[in-house]
Amino acid sequence: MMSPTIRSAVFSMAALLLSACGGSSSSGDNTNTEPVMDTELPTASILFPRQQGLWSDRDTLLVRGTASDNQGVASVVVNGIEATSDNGFATWLAEIPVSYGVLTEIHVTVVDVNGNANEGAAASTVNSYAQNESYKFCGPLAFDPSRNSIYVFNPLTELNLNENTEARLESELEEVTGALFDTRSGQFLVIEKDNLLSLDKQFNSVKVISSAEDSDVSFRGYSQIAIDEATGSIYVLDDDHSNLIKVNPENGERNIIDSWKSEGDLSLGQHRPGFVIDSGRFFAIISDALIELNPLDWSGTELSGKNVGEGPSLRWLSGLSIDMVNGKAYVGNSYNELIEIDLNTGDRTLVSAANEEDPLNLSFRYLRNGFIDIGESIAINSCWSGQTFSIEKSSGSRFSISRPTRGTGTYFNSAEQLKFDGFNKRLLVLNEVTADPWSYPQFDTAVQQVLSVSPENGDRSIVTGPNTGEGDINAWFVDIAVDSRNGNIYATDMRSKSIIQIDPVSGNRRVLSSAEKGSGPGGADLGRAGLTVDESRNRLLLAGGVSGEPESLISVDLDTGDRSTLVTYGGADTVKWVSSSYIEVDDLSVYAYLVNYEGVILSVDLETGLRRIVSGDGVGAGPDFREISNVAVDRKNNRLLVEHYKERDRENPEYDGLLYEDLPIEMELLSIDLETGDRKSLLSFTQRKNERMIMTPAVDPQSGEIYLSLPNLSISVFDEKTGQYLTVSQ
Repeated sequence: MMSPTIRSAVFSMAALLLSACGGSSSSGDNTNTEPVMDTELPTASILFPRQQGLWSDRDTLLVRGTASDNQGVASVVVNGIEATSDNGFATWLAEIPVSYGVLTEIHVTVVDVNGNANEGAAASTVNSYAQNESYKFCGPLAFDPSRNSIYVFNPLTELNLNENTEARLESELEEVTGALFDTRSGQFLVIEKDNLLSLDKQFNSVKVISSAEDSDVSFRGYSQIAIDEATGSIYVLDDDHSNLIKVNPENGERNIIDSWKSEGDLSLGQHRPGFVIDSGRFFAIISDALIELNPLDWSGTELSGKNVGEGPSLRWLSGLSIDMVNGKAYVGNSYNELIEIDLNTGDRTLVSAANEEDPLNLSFRYLRNGFIDIGESIAINSCWSGQTFSIEKSSGSRFSISRPTRGTGTYFNSAEQLKFDGFNKRLLVLNEVTADPWSYPQFDTAVQQVLSVSPENGDRSIVTGPNTGEGDINAWFVDIAVDSRNGNIYATDMRSKSIIQIDPVSGNRRVLSSAEKGSGPGGADLGRAGLTVDESRNRLLLAGGVSGEPESLISVDLDTGDRSTLVTYGGADTVKWVSSSYIEVDDLSVYAYLVNYEGVILSVDLETGLRRIVSGDGVGAGPDFREISNVAVDRKNNRLLVEHYKERDRENPEYDGLLYEDLPIEMELLSIDLETGDRKSLLSFTQRKNERMIMTPAVDPQSGEIYLSLPNLSISVFDEKTGQYLTVSQ
């Protein structure tokens, strides 16, 4: 007889066997259950690019996102590329190709561990354009009247005026500094790397007319090409050395013509591109006159200028066109003016001067052979606005020819300061609207405006400026700040030596504090300082030195404009203070952070006035500071983002023979940990041709999104995890 324990074990084993074989009890009760099926699809989201239709200047894009599933994710595929992950695809990364001029659709497919596939898990789009040598449009122009097309170089782009289209052309050309379309031969002449080349209409067949290796004479700067149709000789105006060079088209021999230099006031000025041969006559511009050169002895005759003709004075000329049919010449200048000259009398008429009235900022600060006659208009290739536009000869009206990359409205000319307006959820840009503020004759006419930029669609509009808002505007703003409680904008104005308050809706301007408005220190020199809003105390904070007074941190009451000194520095202070510092306040208004140009970041306790070095001068690890300027507080990550000018790379063999001041500028975006002072480089640039270097950061305090004002005249969003930036507005 079996024991009860053994009997129980046998019965249990039998029950298990019956269950495995699908058996049932004698009562017919079926206890079998089917396994639960997984029918839930996995999901995904794209974290970068978050927005649709941003623009990239690279040929690949790092797409970053997340994925999840109730059972687990097996794979993520983006446009056929398998994503990588080190956490089971909770976060993932995929590098996909993008092509110039093509809207790339981004499609994310997610597959879970049970084979369920979600082919439409997430989607986005990105555009792409070639990484330019400089701004989007800047440099020589050539015009083919038979196709009614303008050709822009660096990179080579066709602007078809009939079809109103813009198309990049495939070409091996690099660093084109001079260009001309020869209507007789149907060939393009270009100067590339000091070689004079001839190319067919498709830019395929290349012939070297004159090689730099075969001559001691060099084409320097942005050289202008002209052809003497009577002899077939080619002439090049070397604007860098003010040389006129004759080129033999048969053997490429170069000969300098310089006898006209002895004519004194009629010598061709340096950096004045403007040379045309028409109907056997040689025309050129100097700084303040239109002259004609006699090809027999190269003597110069003034056709219009100080001594000939009436009308607007000629000054800082740049760009020349000749219309022999109507007996007119057209010249541009550094004041953003187009002037018509009567070739018979020398009389002058102002055709267009729209720098303070043009809502699109279609202006030109300087030209790099970007001035050409296209019939009823003059085409301008503007390094200043990064656009190609036309000026109608009859009316002076300006029309954009090139297409904006992203966003509609006013174009940037400088975009030097960038702030995030939390009240209106927009970016504010300090933009320059005059032609040439860096040349002393023009400085007194330099004016700036504040632009609004939508972070979502990139649209641009003028908040305040010469043609927007009431109140005196002769401003040279140093810094701007915005109050997130109401959107009010404040600016320090160097010219009026005051603090200006700007209405965020109307753009109206009023003086908040100056020598005549408000009491306290610094009234005579308020316009030189950086500023920020201390919202919890309803005041502005100004950083920087004031003439004749100790360097200090100044408070300005937002209601009265009264000023008071919070902290004064000097004497035996061990931390050097430098005027015109940039300043920001932390989220709780406990500390103000000030950037010292010479490489120290300071914090000031707003309750006690105590200060300390946050980073630099032995505090914190990472790259040494050289020259730091614009700063933004990233409250979500407890850090500062700082624009940093690095030392120029003297050791790079690529720059052998260049003077120090001609070396490309190195610039980077630094992250500064507010706890440790450690510094980390997030993004860096080496200056490209014609670029005005800038990398101003701004941060959306709610989302933590980082925006940058970049050298290619764009506002871009920066993704730290991938190290990429994409253009939001340009």
